[in-house]
Amino acid sequence: MSTLFVNNLNTASGSTITVPTGKQVIGTDSSTFKQPGMILQTAVAQSDSKITKDSTSWVDTGLFTLQFANNLQTGSKVLCRFNVSLGEAHNNAWGSATYFSIFENTTNMGNATYGMANGSAQMTGDTSYTQYEMNRLTGEALFTPAVNNGTYKLYVKSAITFTKTIGGCANTGSATPRGATQLIIQEIAQ
Repeated sequence: MSTLFVNNLNTASGSTITVPTGKQVIGTDSSTFKQPGMILQTAVAQSDSKITKDSTSWVDTGLFTLQFANNLQTGSKVLCRFNVSLGEAHNNAWGSATYFSIFENTTNMGNATYGMANGSAQMTGDTSYTQYEMNRLTGEALFTPAVNNGTYKLYVKSAITFTKTIGGCANTGSATPRGATQLIIQEIAQ
């Protein structure tokens, strides 16, 4: 067995380099092969919990903390996606906005005011029905990370102070709508 040391490969002619049938090129770690747009690593979290929040400032939902298994490579970006089920109770007014965003450590990676996704669950404005209503929100963002080993959490805030339910509708009955809260982060090569 011999070892070949090179810094660059090029073709003797044409534009392809061919590995013969039955032969393999084997990478010894996760950074052996890399091309722009390639997913280098993924981390996923899901919670079936139903919680309530009522803050008009950004607060951690406390549902999960995600971190990549390996440090990010230089120049990588992070793609994050989340899904949230939102409910609320009647508050003598039409529904108010609820904002969701992903924080990398203590940095909001979405819009400072509106986050990455926002909406309300109150559509009828009726005390009798609002508690059974639920809205499914999805947020997504591609960003340059500030650190190479950060933690990622789902944060929430309300436009006005009244209780919002995350993970289902406001009613606590066993037959009322529920929905898992999910967060997916992926390292994308550049």
